[in-house]
Amino acid sequence: MYIDKCKYKEEFDSDGGHFYVFTGPCFVTGKDHTVKVPGPGLFAWRNGKPAQEAFPDLSAGDREFLITGTSPDGWDKMFGPPNGEGDDE
Repeated sequence: MYIDKCKYKEEFDSDGGHFYVFTGPCFVTGKDHTVKVPGPGLFAWRNGKPAQEAFPDLSAGDREFLITGTSPDGWDKMFGPPNGEGDDE
């Protein structure tokens, strides 16, 4: 998992929520990307639950970054924007 190579910090909110904030460089762009994940979701993922189930509130791009180190901007740079966004047609 790419997040093992990221810097992280632990956060707690006023409602008792427990989160981890991971930051690391995108493999494609080299720019730092940050993703905040809930502690219980991280525990579930580390114990075998698929990322889309462990982090249902994260975007697919943020889940991809946690797994492979490719940020949403990096994905767009490699494959173009999703659904033809940015096309001049």
